[in-house]
Amino acid sequence: MDAVNNEQPDALRIDVTFGSGIRPLEDRLKPIMDGNADITVATPTYAQSRFRDNAVLQLPGLFRDQIESIRAYKALVDAGVLSGYQDLFVLGAFLSLGESIHSRKPTATLSDLRGQNIRVNSDIEAITLRRFGANPVILPITQTMDGLGQGTIDGVTIPTPRRP
Repeated sequence: MDAVNNEQPDALRIDVTFGSGIRPLEDRLKPIMDGNADITVATPTYAQSRFRDNAVLQLPGLFRDQIESIRAYKALVDAGVLSGYQDLFVLGAFLSLGESIHSRKPTATLSDLRGQNIRVNSDIEAITLRRFGANPVILPITQTMDGLGQGTIDGVTIPTPRRP
């Protein structure tokens, strides 16, 4: 960033605002739409009212691997078939594949999820965990550690690490 800003200061300026500087997450696109920023990192999962069609992309088993999911997602965005993207130029569209569950409570079977407050990333995850008796809490990953520390959540869903 510094190298770009110093190269031609009148041509391009990069200023970074981290997620905690723009809340709630649904408002990440506001600076773009208002003309106050040119690029942002937006998480459509947290702006479901705008990106209504994205939920289908979170269904388990839909893609063979992450490369296929990224290509399909970007192709759908470029084709204009997903709602919410029409007035945006998308530089990159990424999906995480499966999520794993980590809990402070002993969890050896799916029935052990019953009654646990589990941080989830999306409505699809919430519906799935609710069927196993868990209490899903849609919460940005950036607030997960606070939730665990304060005891408001018992566990979390997080992207499964990619193996080489």
